[in-house]
Amino acid sequence: MKRVFLRALGLVAIAVVGCHAVSEGDAKRALLVAEQATKIDDADKRMRFYYAGCGNLESCAAGCSSALAETVDDSQRAMLLVRCFKDLQKAKEANPKITAAVWFAGYFDGYLLRAREKLTSDEQARLDAARKKLGFSK
Repeated sequence: MKRVFLRALGLVAIAVVGCHAVSEGDAKRALLVAEQATKIDDADKRMRFYYAGCGNLESCAAGCSSALAETVDDSQRAMLLVRCFKDLQKAKEANPKITAAVWFAGYFDGYLLRAREKLTSDEQARLDAARKKLGFSK
């Protein structure tokens, strides 16, 4: 299951790298989100942490912070994400079986890659280590 998820995640990450510019401050906060996420063993809790972490970063939330908020009920989140993220709508049209969670994990990984460009070399190494621990693509 994990291998299939990661393969799907790798394909999704390529397709969903957004266009919002990442500020240096957002990049540093994204690094902290990724590092903290490595400490969360439960996959559902980690996913909710990704949502909340991204929702608190303007360049990641892309105007969708309300759909990413911690207070959103998980049963409603998928519908809200599809309404808010146009790339998720397109991904679901291309592959109706893709879940909002799988798509969002790829989106978040793509965001981390964009944020990486704004970090120092030491911070980039920390982010690379966190992404590896989280099972994200290269």
